[in-house]
Amino acid sequence: MIKDIQKKQPTVEENPSATPISAIIGMMIFMVPVVICFSLLALIASTPFLIWAAIKHIVLKLIGRKIFGVALGLAAVGVFVPSTAQAISDPTSISIEDVRAYDGVLSSGDLLLVVEYDLVYASTPTETINEAYLGRFKRAGTEYASVEPYAYNDKGYGRGVFSLYWTEAQKEADGIEFSNPYAEVYEITFQGKVGVFPGTAPSTTTATIDWRETTDTATELFNHVQTLANSLQQDADWSDNIPLISTTADIIQLSAKGEDYFTNAIPSLGSMIPSIFSSGLSTPDDTTTAHSKEFENEVNDFWDTEGAWVDTRFDNLAETFRMPKRVITSILSLFIITGVVWGCAKLMGESDRGWEFGLLTIAVTLPLLTAANWMPMGVTMSVALFALLGIGWTIFLRRAGA
Repeated sequence: MIKDIQKKQPTVEENPSATPISAIIGMMIFMVPVVICFSLLALIASTPFLIWAAIKHIVLKLIGRKIFGVALGLAAVGVFVPSTAQAISDPTSISIEDVRAYDGVLSSGDLLLVVEYDLVYASTPTETINEAYLGRFKRAGTEYASVEPYAYNDKGYGRGVFSLYWTEAQKEADGIEFSNPYAEVYEITFQGKVGVFPGTAPSTTTATIDWRETTDTATELFNHVQTLANSLQQDADWSDNIPLISTTADIIQLSAKGEDYFTNAIPSLGSMIPSIFSSGLSTPDDTTTAHSKEFENEVNDFWDTEGAWVDTRFDNLAETFRMPKRVITSILSLFIITGVVWGCAKLMGESDRGWEFGLLTIAVTLPLLTAANWMPMGVTMSVALFALLGIGWTIFLRRAGA
């Protein structure tokens, strides 16, 4: 059998190696900007090294290779060897003068500790007190809270106040009980920060806490802050920051400087005792009151009593006409009101004054029908509003137009 062999010309689909000239040109056009971008990046990255090589060449020519090596070594030592920080000196004395504890200052079950300290220095250090000292609370040797005292008078040194606060949830999580009923070891420590002092950081600790158990925490805290402010402003070292508190017409309030200091020493103090501030914040009482609906129930049940045939008839009519009972009573009320108006006008000879008098009777019949729970209160209030507008127009606008 003779088979015909036909030769076919290769195409792009049949021979992938046959790449069109246009594709090669397009790829070259795409690669040119890419190559240029990478060349620029390489040049930018190598610029510091080129500058370093040029400087090194110039320096070697001027001072020689050995001197350059020594200088480079000294520079490396200066970079990697830490410098010694200037340390604060120890105080002349450090003490905790008083610690008072309050509960329920912002919400039920919370805890506030107000600590009065005295940190004496012969000369005021460069560092502020918050940079060098901490107030800490410990239970059984474990720290549960700490705070940096506020730097105000003499950078915070001398006499001052700091505070620690726990919400009820935080207090329960830390296992702290108000008044310490189980006689655990509660300690307040006032100490220097580690690493700030050349040797052992100065420190003082007290376990004496005055638990202020009272039914009027706000008054107790108010009196305490007042006492602290008076005591500090009588201290000679506080002479540049007084007055802290003043009394005007039996009104005791902190001054601007007193507010500045105590709101930072005892955060949220403005919400705890707002009355000691000239302007403060207070937490509004958002307790909802459930009002009695006894009268509403009495009105709704005015006709709905055992044996009351009137309400029974209204129910039957509402069921017959398939509409709310209130619609039935409202229609009946309108008939009664209209009948009273027409009757008054008829008795007075259907004169203009008779109709006017009849319309005035609506002011009596409408409220009575509303009280009997036949006419909806909304309708009565709407009629009353339009009546007031009409009276106002009659008294003022009508005369002005005449």
